[in-house]
Amino acid sequence: MDRTQLLAQVAAYVECQNSPTPESDTLSKIMSKEVSLPYPSPGVPLPTTGFNGIAEITKTARKAFPDYKLEVKQTVIDTEECRVVVLLQVTGTHTGYAG
Repeated sequence: MDRTQLLAQVAAYVECQNSPTPESDTLSKIMSKEVSLPYPSPGVPLPTTGFNGIAEITKTARKAFPDYKLEVKQTVIDTEECRVVVLLQVTGTHTGYAG
């Protein structure tokens, strides 16, 4: 993928996450099933790795922060390795436990 395509993937992911009802089916169209999630997420049962972990984190976050929003602050793109690192700002109103 070139830089434009990689940025389009990031934009599609953020748009999906910012949707009031993000769907796993939509995520599966823009994200590899082998996606890396190198850290545990608070409030989400382990394991939270890979695609299923991200889908679970999305669902859990929506419960605790129904109006949460991701905003891209910075991207680092490696077109040779087809990798993107994204610095996101997350905002939202905490309305209760996600579990």
